[in-house]
Amino acid sequence: ETLEQCPLCQSKTLTAFLKVKDFSVSGEIFNISQCKDCGLRFTNPRPGPEEIGQYYKFTDYVSHTDEEATGFINQLYRRVRRITLKQKEGWINNLIPNQGSLLDIGCGTGDFAGHMQGKGWKVEAVEPDESAAAKARAKHALRVFPEEYLQSTTQTYDAVTLWHVLEHVHPLDERIRQFTSLVKKGGYLFIAVPNAEAND
Repeated sequence: ETLEQCPLCQSKTLTAFLKVKDFSVSGEIFNISQCKDCGLRFTNPRPGPEEIGQYYKFTDYVSHTDEEATGFINQLYRRVRRITLKQKEGWINNLIPNQGSLLDIGCGTGDFAGHMQGKGWKVEAVEPDESAAAKARAKHALRVFPEEYLQSTTQTYDAVTLWHVLEHVHPLDERIRQFTSLVKKGGYLFIAVPNAEAND
């Protein structure tokens, strides 16, 4: 689907930013647009909600497969993940020093959610990929819900986390409202997204 306006601020002043290749699955070239008004960068045109799932169906997608790493990149990913788990825990504990409730959206195989559960947080998670969700349940004894939970629940949480998830969702403005509605008064929404830089 081709976007004529920014999914964040609805501005129509879009410019071409860079081109990237999907080396994992399709070999396709994707265009990244940038909004002149707010600076958001996004894939444009992008796969629609019915098509996006196929781009995650490969064995090296570690956050969904959790297979033992054999390649250098996967081994590096696992080492970095151990460091970032501590870093994320620190960010959350600095703002919410008393362990409360946490919802991890897009938990993959559950390493972050399981880590926080082990630190005394009351943790629930959401994962649309059932295979990854099953691994999270088995590996960390987590309560993992399908994506539909986000539309049906009235539960709110002290912390809601989206680690490299927001860039995968449709539509952005509607989802931001949905995610913020899950946060208790005085709670926090934690979001991490990639930072794409162009090389001249």
